[in-house]
Amino acid sequence: MPLVQKAFETVGFAKVATSAKQAQSYGYLLNDDKIVINRDHILSHAKQMVVELSKDYLVPEIESFKLPGSAGRLAIDVQAKSMVKSGKISKHDALIGSKLAYVLTGGKKGGMFTSVDEQYLLDIEREAFLSLCGESKTLDRIRFMLTKGKPLRN
Repeated sequence: MPLVQKAFETVGFAKVATSAKQAQSYGYLLNDDKIVINRDHILSHAKQMVVELSKDYLVPEIESFKLPGSAGRLAIDVQAKSMVKSGKISKHDALIGSKLAYVLTGGKKGGMFTSVDEQYLLDIEREAFLSLCGESKTLDRIRFMLTKGKPLRN
Protein backbone atom coordinates (compact mmCIF):
# COMPACT_ATOMS: atom_id res chain seq x y z
CA MET A 1 0.00 0.00 0.00
CA PRO A 2 2.88 2.50 0.54
CA LEU A 3 3.53 2.74 -3.23
CA VAL A 4 -0.17 3.27 -3.95
CA GLN A 5 -0.31 5.92 -1.21
CA LYS A 6 2.75 7.71 -2.62
CA ALA A 7 1.29 7.63 -6.14
CA PHE A 8 -2.04 8.93 -4.81
CA GLU A 9 -0.36 11.86 -3.04
CA THR A 10 1.87 12.70 -6.00
CA VAL A 11 -0.93 12.66 -8.58
CA GLY A 12 -3.72 13.78 -6.26
CA PHE A 13 -1.87 16.88 -5.13
CA ALA A 14 -0.72 17.53 -8.70
CA LYS A 15 2.93 17.71 -7.71
CA VAL A 16 4.90 19.38 -10.47
CA ALA A 17 8.61 18.73 -10.68
CA THR A 18 10.78 21.79 -11.16
CA SER A 19 13.88 19.77 -12.00
CA ALA A 20 14.82 16.38 -13.36
CA LYS A 21 16.12 15.30 -9.94
CA GLN A 22 12.80 16.23 -8.35
CA ALA A 23 10.98 14.35 -11.13
CA GLN A 24 13.02 11.29 -10.19
CA SER A 25 12.05 11.66 -6.53
CA TYR A 26 8.36 11.84 -7.53
CA GLY A 27 8.74 8.71 -9.66
CA TYR A 28 8.12 10.51 -12.97
CA LEU A 29 11.62 9.55 -14.13
CA LEU A 30 13.67 6.47 -13.34
CA ASN A 31 17.07 6.90 -11.73
CA ASP A 32 18.77 5.64 -14.90
CA ASP A 33 16.76 7.86 -17.29
CA LYS A 34 19.01 10.17 -19.29
CA ILE A 35 18.78 13.82 -18.29
CA VAL A 36 19.64 16.50 -20.82
CA ILE A 37 20.35 19.86 -19.18
CA ASN A 38 20.42 22.01 -22.33
CA ARG A 39 16.90 22.30 -23.77
CA ASP A 40 18.33 22.91 -27.24
CA HIS A 41 19.79 19.39 -27.25
CA ILE A 42 16.74 17.45 -26.01
CA LEU A 43 15.34 16.58 -29.44
CA SER A 44 18.65 15.44 -30.92
CA HIS A 45 19.40 13.29 -27.85
CA ALA A 46 15.89 11.82 -27.95
CA LYS A 47 16.24 10.97 -31.65
CA GLN A 48 19.61 9.34 -31.02
CA MET A 49 18.14 7.24 -28.20
CA VAL A 50 15.19 6.13 -30.34
CA VAL A 51 17.53 4.97 -33.09
CA GLU A 52 19.69 3.07 -30.58
CA LEU A 53 16.76 1.48 -28.75
CA SER A 54 14.99 0.46 -31.96
CA LYS A 55 17.80 -1.88 -32.99
CA ASP A 56 16.86 -4.61 -30.55
CA TYR A 57 13.38 -3.51 -29.48
CA LEU A 58 10.91 -6.16 -28.37
CA VAL A 59 7.27 -5.52 -27.61
CA PRO A 60 6.96 -5.61 -23.82
CA GLU A 61 4.97 -8.37 -22.20
CA ILE A 62 1.61 -7.39 -20.79
CA GLU A 63 2.06 -6.70 -17.11
CA SER A 64 -0.28 -7.53 -14.29
CA PHE A 65 -0.39 -5.91 -10.88
CA LYS A 66 -1.52 -6.91 -7.41
CA LEU A 67 -3.25 -3.84 -6.03
CA PRO A 68 -4.94 -3.40 -2.65
CA GLY A 69 -8.55 -3.25 -3.86
CA SER A 70 -11.42 -1.99 -1.73
CA ALA A 71 -9.46 -2.05 1.56
CA GLY A 72 -6.85 0.31 0.14
CA ARG A 73 -9.53 2.46 -1.42
CA LEU A 74 -11.32 2.77 1.91
CA ALA A 75 -8.11 3.91 3.63
CA ILE A 76 -7.57 6.62 1.01
CA ASP A 77 -11.23 7.72 1.12
CA VAL A 78 -11.09 8.04 4.93
CA GLN A 79 -7.98 10.20 4.59
CA ALA A 80 -9.67 12.37 1.94
CA LYS A 81 -12.80 12.87 4.08
CA SER A 82 -10.60 13.95 6.99
CA MET A 83 -8.85 16.45 4.72
CA VAL A 84 -12.20 17.88 3.58
CA LYS A 85 -13.31 18.31 7.20
CA SER A 86 -10.06 20.08 8.08
CA GLY A 87 -10.35 22.38 5.04
CA LYS A 88 -7.20 21.10 3.34
CA ILE A 89 -9.07 20.00 0.22
CA SER A 90 -12.46 20.76 -1.33
CA LYS A 91 -15.30 18.29 -1.88
CA HIS A 92 -14.42 18.26 -5.56
CA ASP A 93 -10.79 17.46 -4.70
CA ALA A 94 -12.15 14.52 -2.69
CA LEU A 95 -14.27 13.37 -5.65
CA ILE A 96 -11.21 13.45 -7.89
CA GLY A 97 -9.26 11.65 -5.18
CA SER A 98 -11.93 8.97 -4.97
CA LYS A 99 -11.73 8.33 -8.73
CA LEU A 100 -7.94 8.27 -8.53
CA ALA A 101 -8.03 5.86 -5.59
CA TYR A 102 -10.38 3.58 -7.55
CA VAL A 103 -7.83 3.31 -10.36
CA LEU A 104 -4.73 3.04 -8.15
CA THR A 105 -6.26 0.28 -6.04
CA GLY A 106 -7.37 -1.82 -9.02
CA GLY A 107 -11.06 -0.97 -9.35
CA LYS A 108 -13.56 -3.79 -8.94
CA LYS A 109 -10.95 -6.44 -9.75
CA GLY A 110 -8.26 -5.23 -7.33
CA GLY A 111 -7.37 -7.21 -4.22
CA MET A 112 -4.34 -8.67 -2.51
CA PHE A 113 -4.99 -12.13 -3.93
CA THR A 114 -5.90 -11.17 -7.50
CA SER A 115 -4.01 -9.46 -10.29
CA VAL A 116 -5.26 -6.85 -12.71
CA ASP A 117 -3.76 -6.36 -16.13
CA GLU A 118 -2.48 -3.14 -17.60
CA GLN A 119 -5.33 -2.82 -20.11
CA TYR A 120 -7.94 -3.04 -17.34
CA LEU A 121 -6.17 -0.22 -15.49
CA LEU A 122 -6.07 1.90 -18.64
CA ASP A 123 -9.78 1.23 -19.20
CA ILE A 124 -10.83 2.25 -15.68
CA GLU A 125 -8.52 5.28 -15.81
CA ARG A 126 -10.23 6.45 -19.01
CA GLU A 127 -13.65 5.76 -17.49
CA ALA A 128 -12.75 7.80 -14.37
CA PHE A 129 -11.39 10.68 -16.44
CA LEU A 130 -14.42 10.82 -18.71
CA SER A 131 -16.80 10.75 -15.74
CA LEU A 132 -14.92 13.69 -14.22
CA CYS A 133 -15.15 15.54 -17.55
CA GLY A 134 -18.92 15.49 -17.05
CA GLU A 135 -18.54 17.53 -13.85
CA SER A 136 -18.89 21.31 -14.22
CA LYS A 137 -16.23 21.93 -11.56
CA THR A 138 -13.76 19.80 -13.53
CA LEU A 139 -14.47 21.80 -16.67
CA ASP A 140 -13.97 25.02 -14.66
CA ARG A 141 -10.60 23.69 -13.52
CA ILE A 142 -9.53 22.77 -17.04
CA ARG A 143 -10.64 26.14 -18.41
CA PHE A 144 -8.85 28.02 -15.59
CA MET A 145 -5.62 26.07 -16.09
CA LEU A 146 -5.66 26.73 -19.84
CA THR A 147 -6.31 30.46 -19.45
CA LYS A 148 -4.42 31.32 -16.24
CA GLY A 149 -1.71 28.65 -16.22
CA LYS A 150 -2.33 27.67 -12.61
CA PRO A 151 -4.70 25.30 -10.82
CA LEU A 152 -8.16 26.28 -9.59
CA ARG A 153 -9.24 24.90 -6.23
CA ASN A 154 -13.03 24.82 -6.32
